[in-house]
Amino acid sequence: MVCLVNLGDKMITKLEINGFKTFEDFKISLSPFVIIAGANGSGKSNLFDAIQLLSNLAEKDLKSALSEQRGDIRELFTQYPNGSYAKSMRFVVEMLLDKQIKDNWGEQNFLNHTRLRYHLEIARELKGVERLSITYESLQVISHPNKNYINTDIENNIPYIYLQPDGDMNQFRKHCAFDMKQTVLSGINNTALPHAFAVREEMRNWNFLQLNPVEIRKPSAILAKDFIGNDGANLPTALARMKAEDSFFIKDLSREINNILPSIVSVDIEEDKHKGEYVLVSTSPNGTKFSSQVLSEGTLRLIALCAIKLDSQHKGVLCFEEPEDGIHPTSLETMIVLLRDLATNLQNTEELELPLRQLIVNTHSPVLVSHLLKQSEIECKRFYATLFSRVKEKQSLKLTKMIPVDGSDSDMSEGNQNGSPKRRRL
Repeated sequence: MVCLVNLGDKMITKLEINGFKTFEDFKISLSPFVIIAGANGSGKSNLFDAIQLLSNLAEKDLKSALSEQRGDIRELFTQYPNGSYAKSMRFVVEMLLDKQIKDNWGEQNFLNHTRLRYHLEIARELKGVERLSITYESLQVISHPNKNYINTDIENNIPYIYLQPDGDMNQFRKHCAFDMKQTVLSGINNTALPHAFAVREEMRNWNFLQLNPVEIRKPSAILAKDFIGNDGANLPTALARMKAEDSFFIKDLSREINNILPSIVSVDIEEDKHKGEYVLVSTSPNGTKFSSQVLSEGTLRLIALCAIKLDSQHKGVLCFEEPEDGIHPTSLETMIVLLRDLATNLQNTEELELPLRQLIVNTHSPVLVSHLLKQSEIECKRFYATLFSRVKEKQSLKLTKMIPVDGSDSDMSEGNQNGSPKRRRL
């Protein structure tokens, strides 16, 4: 059977980074399911930081977006051994998008092109005081490099950024980059400019899961947000919404959880009308009910992941840091299968009705990676993150590279660093 999946649905296919933290001339190609392994301090979390920064820049001003990162703003620029910092940072992200888009007012539009490339450069400048500025921004159709919805041109040594509604230079809005406090992309808030709006919405809705058992365990207000937070907050209210949307949802969720945790036969929510809250409850094989207050941290994380898997609102890019936290080593193999199911398998035509998702995971657990390598049937790109030294202007820089991991005789996708790094076996 021919797979008819719309490949233009919510995915980062390639990322380039230069001048940000431990990245210089860095490139990585991504698939729907990616696992990045490496020791602490190898830079794997820096990749998530770069993705998070791009997401923030799609809706916030420069200083706000950068100040939400770990560390001082200047420390986000690559640091050299002599104590100086890079003068600029550059990001390029290639994406596959939905063909249909909708804004907050219900207006819909369609994209003529779903494979787009967004390029952004930010510089530190000293003009009396140090300031941040955008020196380059573009949004380009990958298959038509000359077709731009955002473009930058230099006039009298000053960069001007053009917003081109139809990718046509005859129609444009011109902005002096030095006067801009935020990206042009972040100002697009409706479908009148469909391609730029689609990219902005995709980027600002990238999700970064950091499931916190303390938040998952809490009851949630009936009128709380009915979307599972990145920390797992509001899980009961989200389950109530999914239960209302699908009468079989609770049965499906209970089946998923029971396959992973035989000690739980079913899960459900109960309404505490006096407090105006929903409470998550589970049932054991002997019929005893337990509230989320007594469930273990690992159990709560697994329940949240199963709910995210079945939630049609959770789609697009999910970044998940150290999913093994709180999970017993004997359950890691089951965890890997659940992670695999969170990401869309483009070869599985039975998944066409599900939301298409990309899952990018980083981990320092060799046990998790070992289990993954044993499951050769799982379609996954695997990378090993490590630091290497590069001499630049008589200074030795510690930079991050991510080497494709080959755990079988099958060939992996190409590397991401200058040259062709050797494949690593873990």
